[in-house]
Amino acid sequence: MNNKEILEFMVDEGISNLEEINYSNDIFIIKFHYNFDEYEIKAARAFADGECNKNENRGDWYSKYYLPFLNDIARDNVEAMVDDCMDEFSLKAECLIHDIKDEEAGYSEAIAAFSEVGNSFDIETVAKAINF
Repeated sequence: MNNKEILEFMVDEGISNLEEINYSNDIFIIKFHYNFDEYEIKAARAFADGECNKNENRGDWYSKYYLPFLNDIARDNVEAMVDDCMDEFSLKAECLIHDIKDEEAGYSEAIAAFSEVGNSFDIETVAKAINF
């Protein structure tokens, strides 16, 4: 497994604030941000505007519609990136994405774990061990 190639691949996919996490010799862990682009932000706003009842307060607009839409986008896109990387390098890979809580954040924080096919790990266990 070539960690440098994995890093380059993921950077090319558009992630930012990439950080390698020391965990195990058999598992390569990265922590990063998935940044929302202007089209994703506009789509989330349009969705929230369309779904939110005008009688609902602004907090509901964010918590029930806007933020969940962005969380779904981040989850779908990060999972696709990690799957593409896994296919490109014939690796086992898993990821975990934190839901955004602050509408001003502009990104979701995520981790991805990569290992050779045949190695066994659980992303939830890894996340807990690294305090993610």
